[in-house]
Amino acid sequence: MADNTTTGTVDTASAAVPAPAPAPAVAPAAPVFPGGYNGKILRVNLSTGASSTESITEQFCRKWLGGAGFVAYFLWKELKPGVDPLSPDNKLIFALGPCSGLLLPGAARNCIGAKSPMSGGIAKSECGGFWAAELKRAGFDAIIIEGKAKNRFIFGYMTAKLPCVMRPISGVRILWKPKLWCVKNWAIIKSTWR
Repeated sequence: MADNTTTGTVDTASAAVPAPAPAPAVAPAAPVFPGGYNGKILRVNLSTGASSTESITEQFCRKWLGGAGFVAYFLWKELKPGVDPLSPDNKLIFALGPCSGLLLPGAARNCIGAKSPMSGGIAKSECGGFWAAELKRAGFDAIIIEGKAKNRFIFGYMTAKLPCVMRPISGVRILWKPKLWCVKNWAIIKSTWR
């Protein structure tokens, strides 16, 4: 009996192979800063209303690990000895660690520090919530606030409206909204969230 099945290889030269589809246009990804950091610090001067960004190195992040390390470094390097804690020369620093913003227990923390008017030394505290993750997603590891505002204000950073989780910062606003003083946090968030 003859076997009607054919065996062997397919002749690829004669087979019609469709051309591959062109790759979709994708924006180039931002460079990833190793170790859980973004490599940028936002500096806001309340006296002038100006803001600027500064780069930090991977070596800096390794040496001054986390939010507490950042707070200690910038207060140690930038405050003059004997500065009055209630003067515009003092700095208020909000800093994140490498795990801030990750989906890990305890990773929703941020460190806040300044020169203490009570002790005259460096004081820091830590708190939790969504803010640390939002600052990390905005592309910063710390915010340094310096100077003195002329009026009461609300400080906010604006993010680009993108359909993804990562929202790079697109600007800083210092708003004068006296009607929001002595108002609960959620009321402020609802009135300024746009």
